[in-house]
Amino acid sequence: MALRKAMDLKRYWTIKGRTYITDCPPKNNGSLIVDELAKLKFSSILDIGCGYGRHLKLIKESFPNTRLIGADISPTMLESARRYLNDSIELYETDGLHLPFGDKEFDIIFTFGCMIEVPEVKPFYQEIKRVGSRGLFLESYVKGLRMPSRTYFSHDYPELFGSNYSVLYRAVKGNILRKIYEELYLVELTDD
Repeated sequence: MALRKAMDLKRYWTIKGRTYITDCPPKNNGSLIVDELAKLKFSSILDIGCGYGRHLKLIKESFPNTRLIGADISPTMLESARRYLNDSIELYETDGLHLPFGDKEFDIIFTFGCMIEVPEVKPFYQEIKRVGSRGLFLESYVKGLRMPSRTYFSHDYPELFGSNYSVLYRAVKGNILRKIYEELYLVELTDD
């Protein structure tokens, strides 16, 4: 069942990836990411769910000596990322459950709105913990969403992260009918 859902997500993002770069140009939350990264010590970052590379490009410009890798489930997103990034950053096609990297290979794992797209987040998070030392996750949730929609899945991030996290930023978006909560988490990725 998880594989079927993951395959559906791959299909969804492969189709959406054909126009996503024009539908969703870079947003103003990039300075938030750069500001928080500036407070941390790191030499490598893996961006999971990198899309067309909008955050990778900003991070590369702000921290040019950092080893940056992008990963995404969608081949069309990665094609756009190669063009957008001028082939300057290594990119991998993966579902996030089987990352082709060594244990604790990255200082920081970064996600932006990726976990809400993952139907079963615990195995995904376990793989993140395997390859990274810290996580910087800008993630969303819909309060009161009990049943998954076509592509959004409700997760209890504090429960997932245990006691190893802090919230760096909170925002509420949307309208009176549907509020979307966005939070930036810094997580120590320990093996507990």
